[in-house]
Order: sequence, then structure tokens, then C-alpha cells
Amino acid sequence: MWFRTFFSSGLSKFVLTDKSPRGDGHGNRTPVSQIWYRILSNLVAAVLVALSLAALAVVVAQGTFQREDVQYHDQGKAAYWNSHGASCKLDHAGWVPHSCSAIEVNTTTNAVAWNAIGANVAARLAIPAGATYSVSTCWMGATPEIGWASLQLLIGYDYFPTCCPQKDGAASNAY
Repeated sequence: MWFRTFFSSGLSKFVLTDKSPRGDGHGNRTPVSQIWYRILSNLVAAVLVALSLAALAVVVAQGTFQREDVQYHDQGKAAYWNSHGASCKLDHAGWVPHSCSAIEVNTTTNAVAWNAIGANVAARLAIPAGATYSVSTCWMGATPEIGWASLQLLIGYDYFPTCCPQKDGAASNAY
């Protein structure tokens, strides 16, 4: 306990106070080096605060706090959806071999990447052994009027879901 007391208060009083030979502290001058140390440390602190505020201003000006990770788009509008393919089958290991059309496989840079997507989706869905799900690949957006695109994989238990999963306010039987 004395160790903490000595280093927290006793040592700081010794280092930071004016130690005059008279003992009263009146009429003594603080050393010039200590004055410059205090001025420079305060300037460094002020510069760091200013840099933090400047960085915050840049972030706010760029609209970072108005961005959304998940964007809402009217999924009930058929104009947002375009069919890309409805031939892929998914089992517990990934895509069933030779079930996907060439246009679906060519969505990625090569077949290895497409197979990795199938294996990842199958693992995340925990498809039971022996089960096979039907997968429709759809483009959401992907028109000059909309200006953005998203590839969607719609998974159905026993049939290929339509590319517009909501029709007349009711959701389709997609997984």
C-alpha cells in the first residue's frame, strides 16, 4: 500500500513541485525547462484534439454516418428482379455436380469459386444428407434505370422459387 502511495502522490509531488531552499515557494522562479515542457505538452495535446476533430469533420462530410449496411429496396416490384437461371440443385456438400447451367457458373471468375459458394451455402443451411434443394439465381437491380446490382440465391425445398419472392404481399415458399 505504501508503495502505491509513494509513487502516486509522494513522487509526483517531488517531481512536479517547486523545491525552493526557503521552503515557502514565494519569490522563486520555475525553471525555464519546466516552462517549455508544460507549453509543449499542452500544444501537443491541443494538436491531437484538433486532429481528432478534423478527422471527425472529414468522416461526417463524407456521409459515413448516413450509410446503411442493409438497404431496403421494394422487393415486391417485379422491375427489380431478373431471372438468371433456375437449374442449380444444392445438397449437403454443395452444388449437385452438373446441375448448374453454364451461365450460372460463369457468374463467378471460375468454377472453383462457384463451387465454393455452393459449399458455403450448404454448410450455412446445414442441409441434411439425402436432401436436395432447388436454387434459383436472380439479379436484383442490374438495369440502367436502377444503377446497382445484387446476385440473389433463392432456395426452395421442392421447387425453384420465382425471382420475385413477394407477390401480392404474400411471401413465396422459398427457404
